[in-house]
Amino acid sequence: MSIALKEKKVMVVDMGEMGVCNIPCRTIARACEDILEEADVTEFSPLLQKDQSLPYLTEWLCESETSACVKKVPSVPKDWEPSSIFEAMIDEEVKSYRELRTSATKLLDRSLDHDRDAVIKQMKTMKEQMGNVFPKELELELMHMEKAAAAEGKQKKDEL
Repeated sequence: MSIALKEKKVMVVDMGEMGVCNIPCRTIARACEDILEEADVTEFSPLLQKDQSLPYLTEWLCESETSACVKKVPSVPKDWEPSSIFEAMIDEEVKSYRELRTSATKLLDRSLDHDRDAVIKQMKTMKEQMGNVFPKELELELMHMEKAAAAEGKQKKDEL
């Protein structure tokens, strides 16, 4: 994915291959993180499993669940150009990324049977080892697991 100017609008564009996560990728990831931090994602997974349409999911996340779409989209300056050019991953990077993603997904699948704190710790270690190659969707999952753990800890503290 990358950011490109299409029809006078900045759009997220599928480049057809995996790329290095540089400034445009980080911008997209940050926007997603900001939205998902505000959202109750426990309701989102069932919606995905029900094969809801993209317009429905967009409306739910953008308007019902968060305030992400309150602001009007700013116009694009006439001289705007992407800050960096799409850089495809080499085969070895793609292989490493896929292996990491598979390992992390297995870890998440097993997390139902394991201590959440241990899973969070393992994922943080994986993130430190992989650096910029750590998958953004797993980084978001880690963030949500940490958020849920913090909320649970606060709830237990409030009950005392």
